[in-house]
Amino acid sequence: MRKDSRGVALVDFPENISLENAWSIIVERVKPLERNETAIIADNGFPYGRVLASDMFSIYNLPHYPASAVDGYAVMAVDTARASSTSPCRIEQGSFAWVNTGGGVSRDFDAVVMIEDTFMAENSIMVTKMVSQGDNIRPEGEDVAKGQVISRKGEPLNALNVPLLIASGYSSVPVQPLPRTIFLPTGDEIVEAGKWINGGYGESDQAPETNSWMLKGLF
Repeated sequence: MRKDSRGVALVDFPENISLENAWSIIVERVKPLERNETAIIADNGFPYGRVLASDMFSIYNLPHYPASAVDGYAVMAVDTARASSTSPCRIEQGSFAWVNTGGGVSRDFDAVVMIEDTFMAENSIMVTKMVSQGDNIRPEGEDVAKGQVISRKGEPLNALNVPLLIASGYSSVPVQPLPRTIFLPTGDEIVEAGKWINGGYGESDQAPETNSWMLKGLF
């Protein structure tokens, strides 16, 4: 048995192999854990970093209603025919409705006129620019359609897809189980963190064991 200069036995390792070969052996022999888990993503859940176990499909249309793309007035497009800055058209009260950006547009109307293209005239509005049917209205599902894939299996949950999953109707999602790991620091010179902190520096040839704490953070 070979020994070093201090008389400590040396371990004889098998022949060296390339990094690519070593990785192929790991991929071939290590199998994914089969049991999936559930991660809560709403109600103060903290799922970040967990990995999705399946493709996720939106439960809702986003937006789920016809939404105004601008601040302005919901109208019937036909009521603005031939409107211009030099020849504005009048729309009487009851035939228009104020709507904020992102607000729902009643199905009684089919377009939204930007506030910049209007001015008030007593209880009516004067429109200075003609609009067509559907103008300035975001249809249901414009951002995300019901049934659309919103996140793929194998993607980690993060600050981008968690809000989208919640908006799409999910309070929890299936995730891959976390691997169980054991850290075995070795070496006569290392000292446990608690002992190192409470007992001072230790002997001159000793050092605090910090590698396992680094690896835990990386995992």
